[in-house]
Amino acid sequence: MEGLWKGKTLVVPSSPPNIRASAPEAMRLFVGREGILPGMWRRYKGIILLALIAGAGYGGHMLYRYTKIRADSAKRAAVVVRPKGDDDSVSEIGYIYSMRDEIFLRDENRVNLVWFIKVPATGARYSCSYEEGFPEFRTGDDVSIIRPRDLTSQAGYGYVVGLHEKLEGKSALVWVVDEEQLEMDIDPPDPPDY
Repeated sequence: MEGLWKGKTLVVPSSPPNIRASAPEAMRLFVGREGILPGMWRRYKGIILLALIAGAGYGGHMLYRYTKIRADSAKRAAVVVRPKGDDDSVSEIGYIYSMRDEIFLRDENRVNLVWFIKVPATGARYSCSYEEGFPEFRTGDDVSIIRPRDLTSQAGYGYVVGLHEKLEGKSALVWVVDEEQLEMDIDPPDPPDY
């Protein structure tokens, strides 16, 4: 149904041409007893109800998963992590140059929090996946990373410790991966065929 509003009057081109309807009359065309919406409701009531129930169920499920993820995050953040070093670990000072903070409602019931740390003294870069402890480190924060001495053969657990101001002494348990090793593990793409 096409029409053109002129002031408060709707001009509806149909047969006979140029029937004029005021705004209340135009609304009756859509929602009146013989309007479009009541007709759709009578005809497709089952399908509409099924779609509303399915949408509400899916939305409720996603809300449940989101609250479960937030509860898990709060539980992991409440753990006090005390960094431990031994002969097989190395402590280096660096900074967080990037981070990833994602929530996957469909796949896992966890927040995917990863800090990318660069150590300027050596130029080494590490990917640190958050496990538990203090989760509030942000890009640009100066940190100390305590990691396994040998990361060439495999990744390992380590710690990220804050160094300045409010972050001093705050720490998190992380899964540390040397980014150089990550780049070597990825196969280069095949060249395009011409």
